[in-house]
Amino acid sequence: MRTAFLATVAVALLAAPPAQAHEGGVDAKGTVQVVTAERITIETAQGEKSFELTPATSFARAGSPARREDLRPGERVVVHARERNGRLEAIQVRAGPARGAAPTR
Repeated sequence: MRTAFLATVAVALLAAPPAQAHEGGVDAKGTVQVVTAERITIETAQGEKSFELTPATSFARAGSPARREDLRPGERVVVHARERNGRLEAIQVRAGPARGAAPTR
């Protein structure tokens, strides 16, 4: 009985479409080139990408809340965005620990 249940669950999981973090979303990681009040531009492995910043864009550094002003050119970031009206709009910008910061345990 248990084997049949597990087999059914396995088939259902394999048949389900893959989950996406956010439908129609764009994720990019790279190095900050320029950051202004309106836009962040990063250099990715595929080239330069720019993202609109909005009042709803959130920022994080090493898992803690941060501000746009905390970002500096040359830092590595991950940008989660969505395409809206033909432009890329940043939902969240995540940076690693600040340069020179001591590792946390």
